[in-house]
Amino acid sequence: MGALQMTTLGGVIVLNPRERESVINQLRTEAEKAMVMGRQPVLLSSNPVRLPLRRLIEHELPFLQVMAYNEVASRVNVEIIGAVQLQTETDVAA
Repeated sequence: MGALQMTTLGGVIVLNPRERESVINQLRTEAEKAMVMGRQPVLLSSNPVRLPLRRLIEHELPFLQVMAYNEVASRVNVEIIGAVQLQTETDVAA
């Protein structure tokens, strides 16, 4: 099961290979959907997981910006195009 683990170098998202692949594939699909609509995809997250998320996706999805909710200016209109959900092995087995 995926988890945010804190190390001396900061947070790290720990996923097994299947979970990691699932998250990357879902993000790729949602980002492509946004680009087809002429939008610049941005992944919004909570502040504690922003940098670990960036590190998780930077090689496969280098074009996808990751921002924390508090980094978005209050005057900016955010349009939600999609969402990603972590499916654990327990979820798949159920």
